[in-house]
Amino acid sequence: MVEVIEDFEALKDYAQYCRLVLYSMEEAGDTTRVRVRVGRLGFDQYLPKPKLKEIEAWLTAHDALKVVDVVDDAFFFV
Repeated sequence: MVEVIEDFEALKDYAQYCRLVLYSMEEAGDTTRVRVRVGRLGFDQYLPKPKLKEIEAWLTAHDALKVVDVVDDAFFFV
């Protein structure tokens, strides 16, 4: 289970105690849906381009891994 929070700064603070940062981005018109997961916490918001650049820089600095798909364990090797 992921507990979604609204404050990206709080997520960044929490990330210093975690080894893995996962994210996905999806274009949505003038905005982009950004999802970031760090441990049990998640961030999920639609952001305009200027704010997106700040988050992309943070993700790059933390070697975040981009999630491209989610597949149930039972079907992964089928």
